Amino acid sequence: MAREKPKIKAGTVELGEMLGHGLEKAVYENKNNPDQIIGIYLKGWKRKPEVTKARYYLTNILHMLYPKWFYTIHQVGHEQLYKKGTQKTANYFIADKMVLGEDHKRMEELGYLGDENEKKEIDKRLRSDPQYLDFIQEMERIGMMVGHTTPGGVESTTGNFSKDPEGNLQYVDTIDPFFDHGRLVWDELELAFSPIKLKTRIMEKLSGHEQVQALAYLDRILVLKNELQEKLIQEKQKQEIEVNRRNQKNLEEVRKMRKPKK
Repeated sequence: MAREKPKIKAGTVELGEMLGHGLEKAVYENKNNPDQIIGIYLKGWKRKPEVTKARYYLTNILHMLYPKWFYTIHQVGHEQLYKKGTQKTANYFIADKMVLGEDHKRMEELGYLGDENEKKEIDKRLRSDPQYLDFIQEMERIGMMVGHTTPGGVESTTGNFSKDPEGNLQYVDTIDPFFDHGRLVWDELELAFSPIKLKTRIMEKLSGHEQVQALAYLDRILVLKNELQEKLIQEKQKQEIEVNRRNQKNLEEVRKMRKPKK
């Protein structure tokens, strides 16, 4: 089965105005295409290319399965990004710009310090919406990790959902395929979904080229998981070697200081 790789543009990616900024990523307009956005991952191991590529595959699988809920990621890359004469190297993705609903816009306006009662009302409307309930049920059906602050899978916070002009529910973020334990030992990197359940849903809902492509994407995620796990283990081993080297150096210096003078 052929494996289609993410489209990685060999050229200039130019950032427009910033649209949003969170702990994990910043989102900009695509200056070369006003109908698209560019997301840049900011820090931590999730900036690694394997994670960015795996997000591409999983988010696009979910778009094929549920086109009204998830957007398409058009390309991912790791290259120089330009903004007003400055440049930076980063992992990024380019996706369609969504038309956001009023509740979503209002939640962004309120931010962390806004009226808590108003935010609770918006949250209540979302969580009682039949579309939201169907969404959560379907994500659980394919074994997707779902939680309010889950470190992988679907984050069910109100700010990650919106409505399009026709009133259809939208998930306005990419999907992280890996579960982030925040651990110091990376010997068991976990997926934030069930490959068996997701494959079953692909076979049930898709056919022809889309089915072949979705299955190839799923295979590629599993390969990237193994590659990332090996990389994280090697990085951890290097850190341990460096810590041991420094400790040994410090111990030798202490011994020299304690050595009696003749």
